[in-house]
Amino acid sequence: MKRLFQNISRSEFAALWCCVLVQAMVWSKFLLSVSMWAVVIISLFQSKKFSDTEKKPLHTWVLEYLQLWNWRWATPQYNSIFGEVMPFFKQYCSNWWQNKAFFAASVPFLLMLAGGFWTSDGGYLFHTLKMYLPFLILPMAFANLPPLSKKQFLGVLYFYFLTMSIACFVVLLNYGLHFQAATKLLGEGQPMPLMREHVTFGCMTAFSVFIGLELWSQKFVWQYNFERILIPALTIFLFVALHVLSIRGGLFVMYICLIFRCLEFIFRKKKYILGVASLSLLAIIPLLSYRFVPSFRNKMNYSIWDLGKFREGTGGSYSDSERIVSIQIGWNIFKKHGLTGVGSGDVWSEIQAVYAQSGQFETAKMPHNQFLIIGIGTGIVGILIFLAAFLTPLFYKRRYKNSLFAIFHVIVFAYFWFEMPFEAAFSVAFYTFGVSLFLNFSLTENTEFR
Repeated sequence: MKRLFQNISRSEFAALWCCVLVQAMVWSKFLLSVSMWAVVIISLFQSKKFSDTEKKPLHTWVLEYLQLWNWRWATPQYNSIFGEVMPFFKQYCSNWWQNKAFFAASVPFLLMLAGGFWTSDGGYLFHTLKMYLPFLILPMAFANLPPLSKKQFLGVLYFYFLTMSIACFVVLLNYGLHFQAATKLLGEGQPMPLMREHVTFGCMTAFSVFIGLELWSQKFVWQYNFERILIPALTIFLFVALHVLSIRGGLFVMYICLIFRCLEFIFRKKKYILGVASLSLLAIIPLLSYRFVPSFRNKMNYSIWDLGKFREGTGGSYSDSERIVSIQIGWNIFKKHGLTGVGSGDVWSEIQAVYAQSGQFETAKMPHNQFLIIGIGTGIVGILIFLAAFLTPLFYKRRYKNSLFAIFHVIVFAYFWFEMPFEAAFSVAFYTFGVSLFLNFSLTENTEFR
């Protein structure tokens, strides 16, 4: 173990646990929590006395740090624990709240905490705060970590790209082995088997397509020359896989971002022919997918059928109709409590009460719209604070010039309108880790890829 950590710096150790966190976002909720807290623990050892510029083995640095604490506790000068902990805690927090982007990334947690002051359901409030805790701990941790180098940053993105490629391959392999049964499920509005939180999985896959494009344009290679072929091949594979998986949310955000990139080619880079040709191709691909991809065709046919049932007033028990009904009910609740909301902890009980009063539905559903959930809990004021907090990391110091960071925000923002990503652990991790990673890298001098 000592040899393993002899030549690793804290930034490298943090990058290693970032890769573990990336794996956990796909495979393991338990490992997700472990890796998050590992990053937090690493950040706690960031201090001026032991800066990342000191080239010490990690195990030596940890031992010296612990010995420093023990020695100071043994002296009369530091007979109180506050004499050591409080200055360190003050500096740790200062690195977080003095950087407006990192602090803004934590505002959703603080907003839910503030909404608890007019809440009667303490149990659900605790559940909400536990779900939103990564908004607090990850930006704070990354604000105190040494900035990742460009190779480390791209390496983490590359690992994420490979992880999503493997995950998609596993899901598609299972689909091929159970083709008839899985295709039937898609025709009934069910997701492809083996996907955890399938809408989040779709958005993560969509983002991995753009990571592949970025790595390809950067001519990124981690170690071997064959990766120059592997990266574009996997990028095309992920693009095709998303159509076969037929995750409408993932396809929606991917096409929005592709249109965004095409418009960037036209108006920013003045590549008119390439931009227009790309837009034309984007218009054709869904038609070809409908014609030649059975899973995509079945999913689209089900959506059309489901919406027809909703218009007839008989679609209350179908997946798409349930989403629309949940949004309508959420909107009605928001209109009644539009200024301050019902309180962060009373959102679910209020929704359950309205569903019970209607008597038309067997089970209550949270509104499939993140803005409505924030509005029901904290009102229009909360929505405005939430939106400002979401946009601040992107526009502070013009970080939108990093096109991949801008695409990340476009994906998440589009996700808000048809899902409730911040009410599920994996999607919370996807956003909080993504924004914290980009902001940490932006602490270096050169934050733009182009």
